[in-house]
Amino acid sequence: MNDAGLNIGACRCSDWLPDASSLDEVWAWRLLDGLARADALQMLADNPLTLVEALQYANGKCFIHYSGLLADYLLSEDAKSNFAAAAGFLDLLISRKPDSSIKVGLNNVSFLEAAQMVSERQPFYEADEDIYGMFGDKYLKYVSSS
Repeated sequence: MNDAGLNIGACRCSDWLPDASSLDEVWAWRLLDGLARADALQMLADNPLTLVEALQYANGKCFIHYSGLLADYLLSEDAKSNFAAAAGFLDLLISRKPDSSIKVGLNNVSFLEAAQMVSERQPFYEADEDIYGMFGDKYLKYVSSS
C-alpha cells in the first residue's frame, strides 16, 4: 500500500479537499499541501506540535506522507529530547486510528511498528511520565483501538 514516491519531497494534497466550513481543516490543508520535507523537518525541530495538529485534520496522501515523515523523524537520532513530537504521534494514532498495517515513511514501517518503537524510546525523548503518561500504555491503547 505504501507508494515510495510519497516519501520523497513535498506531497500535493490532490486527493483531499478540505471542508470549507472547517477552519482547522482548511488551515491544515494550506500548511501541508506542497510542504517540502526539509521544511516539515524544520517545523518538527522548531514547533513539533504544529505538524502533529495539522495531521489531526489531514486526509488521504497527505496524512500518510506526513505521518510517515513524522515516524521517520521520531525513529532517528534527530528526535532526541523531542517529547512533544513523540507524545503527539502516539496521541495522533490513538485519535485517528489509522490502519495499523499501513507502511509509512522512508523506513517503510507500519503504523503499528512505528508506535511500538516510539513507545519503547520514552527515555530517549525525555518524556516525563507524570506529564505525558506512559508511552507503553499509549501504544497498548492504539493496538486495542485499531
